[in-house]
Amino acid sequence: MRKNIRAVWYCIFSMEVSTQEPIIEMKHKIKHLLGIPFDSQILTICDCELIDSLDLDDYPLISDGTKIHPSTTKQTPPPPPIIQPPPETKMKITVKFSARKIQIDVDETDTIRSLKEKILI
Repeated sequence: MRKNIRAVWYCIFSMEVSTQEPIIEMKHKIKHLLGIPFDSQILTICDCELIDSLDLDDYPLISDGTKIHPSTTKQTPPPPPIIQPPPETKMKITVKFSARKIQIDVDETDTIRSLKEKILI
């Protein structure tokens, strides 16, 4: 028999667990989903802490759709934001000659040598 358990942490999520599944396995699933170390998680139902070595069958209060309330023993910082590199920036350089002027597109990876080559072309 599978039970659908919903827990609120950073967000609301659901996971299916077996009635014979140890509480520690549920904590490992939460660690996999949210990255919170299993040894700092506390799972409770009606202010009763669930013990890692017991199964859901050991708790008569739990039925299908029971909400388990998770918390942590210490403040766990949220995962760092994904920093994306800034978009490639192009600049326009105007090169003036006595008879004419030209505009050249350059980016941050261009060197003086590559700029000279662009001028020659």
